This record gives sequence, structure tokens and C-alpha cells, in this order.
Amino acid sequence: MRAGALQAAGDAMLRRRSAVPALVPLLGAALEDPEPENRARAADLLAAAGDAGAAFDDRLAAALDDPHRPAALRAAWALARHGDVRAVPALTHALDHEEDDGFGPSAHYGGNFYWFTRPPLREALEACAPAHGPLLVPALRSALARCLTGRRPADGAATAPADLPRLHLLCDALAACGPAAAEALPELAALLDAGHPRLACTVIEALGPAAGHCRPHLERAERTALAAASAGLSALPTTPADSSAASATSPTRPRPPGPVDHCLTALTVARTRFAVDGDEVALLRTVDAVLTSTAVLCPGVEETHGRPRSAAAVSAIRDTAALASAVARCLAALGPGAGASRMRRPEQWLRANAWRWRSHESVAVARAHRRVTGDSGLALQVLGRVLETRPGAAYSPIELAALRALTDLGPEARSLAPLLRACRDRDERLCDGGGWRGMALDEEARRRAAAALSAGAR
Repeated sequence: MRAGALQAAGDAMLRRRSAVPALVPLLGAALEDPEPENRARAADLLAAAGDAGAAFDDRLAAALDDPHRPAALRAAWALARHGDVRAVPALTHALDHEEDDGFGPSAHYGGNFYWFTRPPLREALEACAPAHGPLLVPALRSALARCLTGRRPADGAATAPADLPRLHLLCDALAACGPAAAEALPELAALLDAGHPRLACTVIEALGPAAGHCRPHLERAERTALAAASAGLSALPTTPADSSAASATSPTRPRPPGPVDHCLTALTVARTRFAVDGDEVALLRTVDAVLTSTAVLCPGVEETHGRPRSAAAVSAIRDTAALASAVARCLAALGPGAGASRMRRPEQWLRANAWRWRSHESVAVARAHRRVTGDSGLALQVLGRVLETRPGAAYSPIELAALRALTDLGPEARSLAPLLRACRDRDERLCDGGGWRGMALDEEARRRAAAALSAGAR
């Protein structure tokens, strides 16, 4: 019966914001339930409750010694979500013992009921790192070094694709550590040279000038990417490829990088290098090279609304959107005016494809367009479309990106104040996700809406 009550509590918290403060005291008491699985579920729900569950951090810390390992792991997960330093030993142990860490992968579970799953290591690290980065970086460095040296193929090629999820996890966690991640610059430089520069850039761009040690590695990675893109573009057939060729790539095997992938890498590395050394000329040179070389791939910017007629069309739509977003992000880094003339192609893509405005690429281009041109009209149109509440629809990370962009607009976002107030004040959850993630996304949406309203009131 108590297990059913905990399930009902999770379901209620997932549906209504007001259920959290009402149920958290009962969850704290359930940490001492005689049934070990009930203790684990109570800790899981206190993790999902976010800051509201921090009132029971002392009990959660005591539960780290629970003989039932799932209960102890979920206590560590809850402490990590609350930013409590007492979670650090469990997290560093998980990094040092990958084969038996007890944590699970990052996963999304749909539905309107609460899923009790293994706590995800990536999100645990990202939650704890901002407050305790210096304590986590040594273990993250060691784990990254093992990925780079202990699992290389015998021929010395880049890290095997099977290790890419682990590299993503480690780089995302390092980025969350803030300035403390500078301690890992030797490993990040090695990652730049190992064939995965975009992963390393996740951390290096945030470090900015403190990552000056990586500048030669960034320059080399940028040259390599541009050369690979040029070679790939030269080898492309002059007539459209047969759509059946796309079927040669197995759904279970990563698509080999093509010319556009190399262009995206070059743009990412160039933007990161600009964050490190501030060389505006070098960044614009790379942007111009990509715009020129990919013009042949993008003779038109308008996509047909509806199902693409071939695999080649799917690839072209994806590549055009990715290029528009990547170019726009580079120009946004330069600030107002510097890249205004080069913003034309991303702007044309955005205006011609209004049916795709509910996408990460469109939000990124809209945000950059306002920053570069100073005109908020197009951005407000796009962000308003993204945030419109559709019957039965839920918010996703795309809507969260739109809320972050609105904060930058300040008083210019006042026209969207009704949408923002509805997001902030409603009791029903906005976000879809059958577990802690749906609650966490909803809480972030509420915070972002409140921040955007506050910025608009200035």
C-alpha cells in the first residue's frame, strides 16, 4: 500500500506544481520506511522535487549508508540535484568505476505518470558541478584521459564511436564546472587533436581567455575541418545524388561525416577560438569561407512543407538548417553590427521556412538576428510562435531555449507578457516527461518566464 501511495505522489507531483510542497514532508518521512524499495522511491521523488526537497538533505545524507544500494544511489542523486557537497563522493566513485557505477543513462520517458528509473549520471554531475566543480574536476579529468588513451583502436585512430556518449557526458559535466574546468585543459587539447573538436569546444568556449593554452590546437582543428570540407565539396557530383544512396548507412551505425559536417565543425571551432583570443578577423574569415563553399549546396532557402520525397531531401533540409544556425551563432558572438551583412542568408532561411520556427535552429537564428541587427521584430515573431500553447501540447527544450532568448530582449519582450505570465502562474505542469525530467523542465520554464518578465519590466 505504501508503494502505491508513493506512486500516486509521483503522479500528482508530475501533474501539478502545488502538489510538491504538500507532499514533500511525507516523502521525507518515507526515507525511514522499513521497505527498502520505498526508501529508494522516496529519495527519487525528493530529487525530482528540486529545491523543495532540500529540506531533507540531512536525512538523505544519512541514507547514503543505506544497505539497499538503490536507496543509497537515489539519495546521492537527490543530494546532487540539490547541489549538496555530500553527493560528491558518490559521483566521483561513479566516474572512477564506470563498469559498476549504479547510475543509468540519460533518457526521456513520456506519459503522464511517474517513472522510477535509475538516476542519470550526466544530470547528477551537471546539477552538482556549478557549486562543487573543483571537487569533481580531478575525477572528470581522469575519466576523460581514460577515454582518450585506454580505448583507442589499435591503429591509433580517433576514439571509437562506442565511447562518444561517455565523451559527451564528461564534456557536459566539465562545462558545468565553470572556471574550475581549466584544470582539464591538457585533456581537452588532446580531445581537440583526437578527432572530436566539437566536444572539446563545449568546455573551451565557456572558459574563454583562460583556455589560451588550446589556441594552437584550435587553429589546427579549424584548418583540418576546412580542408576536409573543401575536399568533400570538390568530390560531390554535379547532379543530385540518388536518394537510394542514403540507405547504405545503417540505422544502427553513425552517418559518416560529410562536407557540411566538416563546415559545422569549422564554424564551432572558429567561434570557440574567438572566445579564447578575440580575433574577429579570423572568425569572419571562416564564416566567409563556409558561406562561399556551401552556396552551391543551398541554391534556395525555401523548404517544402510536408514529408520530404527522398532521403537526400531529408539530408539537405537538415544541413541547410544546421548551417543557418551555426553561421548565426558565430555572428552573434561578434555582437551588434559586426556581421550584419553576413546575416542575410540565415535571415532568408528563417523567413522562408516559417513552418519550421518551432525548432532549435530557428530559435538560434532569431536570437542571433536580433543581437546582430538590433531589430527585435523577427525574433518576437519566432519566439511568440514557439511559445504559443497548443491544446494538449507540452513544453520541450525548444520552448526553454525561446524563454532564454526572451530574457535577452528585455523591455522589447513586453508584447509576449501574457504568454509569459501564463507560463509562470499556472498550476498544471507545462512539460511532458514521465519522471523527474518533466518536473525539472517545468520548473526551469517557470524560472525562465519569471526572469523574462522581470527583464521586460526594467
